[in-house]
Amino acid sequence: MGERTVAAVGVKLLLDEMYSPSVAEVLRGRAVDTIAVTERDDLQGLSDTDLLQGAMLEGRVVVTNLLHGGLNGQFDCVLPKSRQTLA
Repeated sequence: MGERTVAAVGVKLLLDEMYSPSVAEVLRGRAVDTIAVTERDDLQGLSDTDLLQGAMLEGRVVVTNLLHGGLNGQFDCVLPKSRQTLA
């Protein structure tokens, strides 16, 4: 059976604003198509709903630590909270 990594299956990630852009850089270095909200002016300051809609239009999965707010916990993919991952 072939490798089943995020890069191998072609998942595209959008890191929510609580993550440092350095996380996106590391993931891109591992061939994972990743952008951070903080890297794109057009994504900064969007509501949760607008951010999710934008991610869907680009075929991206939102990575966040939020379980509340406008989306009422409808999505969550958690990276460990540490100085390296948080902005």
